Parts: sequence; C-alpha cells; structure tokens
Amino acid sequence: MLGVVGWVRTRKDDGGNRTIRPSINSGSTIDTGGTDVALGNNNQYAMLQSLTYPNTGAPWSVAGVNATEFGVKITN
Repeated sequence: MLGVVGWVRTRKDDGGNRTIRPSINSGSTIDTGGTDVALGNNNQYAMLQSLTYPNTGAPWSVAGVNATEFGVKITN
C-alpha cells in the first residue's frame, strides 16, 4: 500500500471564526499534519495524506488502516 488519504467535508453553521485540521489517530499517535482550514458557511473539503503508519513509521498495511481513526481537530 502506498499511502492513505483522508478527506473530510466540513461546514460552519454558526457565527464567528472556526478552523480545523484533518487528523489521523493510530495507536498512541495523533497526526494532524497539514495546515489549518478556515471554515465557511458552504461545504468544503480538507485532506490529509499519510505515506507511513503514524504510530510506527512503517508502511501502511490493511490491518493498520482498519485500526486507525480518521477525523478532524478543531484548532480555533
């Protein structure tokens, strides 16, 4: 397996500013690589690409993907 790409579709439905980052939780490691994405009132997408399993640095395996949680971290 060459890598994993996580996509999230986001939208802000309240006032004020809000930023997020896509995140990968694998074992005891949380990878929030990339940059903050400022949310707007319309749907938009954010992506996080990972070429290695964040918990070990080894190449991804099917079992590693299945054991990993993908989501977002609110940064502001």
